[in-house]
Amino acid sequence: TYTDSSVEHLVTADNFDPLDVTSVIFTGSGISYIEISAFANLTSVLYLFTNPITGTLKLPNAPNCTSLRLQNTSIERLVNLDKFTGIINDLLLNSMKLTGHIELPIAPNMTRIRAQINPLLTSVSSLLGCTSLATIEVQQCALDQTSVDMIFNDTDSNGASNGTLNVSGGTNSGFSSDSSASVVSLIDKTWTLTHNGACL
Repeated sequence: TYTDSSVEHLVTADNFDPLDVTSVIFTGSGISYIEISAFANLTSVLYLFTNPITGTLKLPNAPNCTSLRLQNTSIERLVNLDKFTGIINDLLLNSMKLTGHIELPIAPNMTRIRAQINPLLTSVSSLLGCTSLATIEVQQCALDQTSVDMIFNDTDSNGASNGTLNVSGGTNSGFSSDSSASVVSLIDKTWTLTHNGACL
């Protein structure tokens, strides 16, 4: 229903149980605000990409959601992102306005993380336990040295081979001696690595 008939873009949905919602797909819909925190029973996808959503988005505690795509929005902060431990496909956070630190989910079956082109993103949480990751793209951000080293070390420890990892461009730090052994190890595991070089 329209919240206000004189402003037809303000819409509310009545008479449904949010726990009955198993997927959310609003892509390119012109949405600037959405309340989804009660949708805890998502078992499929949550797609909100290419919308003018701004500020902080409170995600549901939805550990069974299989894919999360929020790219091409103006979201700055994500609450409960770390609860999405059941992702089996991709986590797409690229071309947003993520600021500061983000807590990533430890999702053992997640295959791809794309968080590139977030020029105010300075750090991410550990990837240890994301053992299926084969694509990690965090280029054109502002990652500090600790995060860059951690990404290399965690990816190496996770044990996967034949992947792609990109932490280049933007103001991302280079890697330090704390992760240089992991860089060599990943190359031996036939990973394609793109980075801003070694720090002195």
